[in-house]
Amino acid sequence: MDYLSFRPRIRLTAFCNRSCSYCFAKDYLSARDKNDEIDLASMEKILRQCQDEKIQCIGWQGGEPTLHSNIHSIINLHKKYGIKAMVFTNGIISKDTIIALSDIVEAVLVNCNEPTTYKGDELTNLFDNIKLMQKLYGKERVAIGINIYSDKMDTSFILEYALKAAINEVRIDITRPSPSNENMFIDYSDIQRTFEEAKK
Repeated sequence: MDYLSFRPRIRLTAFCNRSCSYCFAKDYLSARDKNDEIDLASMEKILRQCQDEKIQCIGWQGGEPTLHSNIHSIINLHKKYGIKAMVFTNGIISKDTIIALSDIVEAVLVNCNEPTTYKGDELTNLFDNIKLMQKLYGKERVAIGINIYSDKMDTSFILEYALKAAINEVRIDITRPSPSNENMFIDYSDIQRTFEEAKK
């Protein structure tokens, strides 16, 4: 078995500081509640097992995983067991957390939305945070991405973001339905046409 290619994903928390209309995790997102996040004992058990199985990296998901109430303790557990993290984030996070992640980050994927969805100085903070991540983790470890939720969606903003942040890698994904189907998503029959539009 190729241990390096196996990367489990862990949902650290169900809390998020954004409310994206297309979120496929919509059904389990919650207000900030410690009952809706992984406890430290469970996290340590997972990391110990990863170490035993020679798994060197796990993915962090949420909600917004960096908003876990004990995020610094989780970072310290990663250091203890020598396990790296692939962080899936919306990028609207504290600079202290970005700095604390420096020792454990394998890579970061920042999910980006249309400029009109950001409030106040959130978009400025997003770019400041991306630049800080690039400086601390290395440019090759930071990518941005979008989720296409409508075949009418103008996806050109992601190119502007990539140029502004000097990003070399952009992830494009098609949204899928949440269990309740209450989020916005691309119907299976429209996937090919949607990708063709995005490529243009």
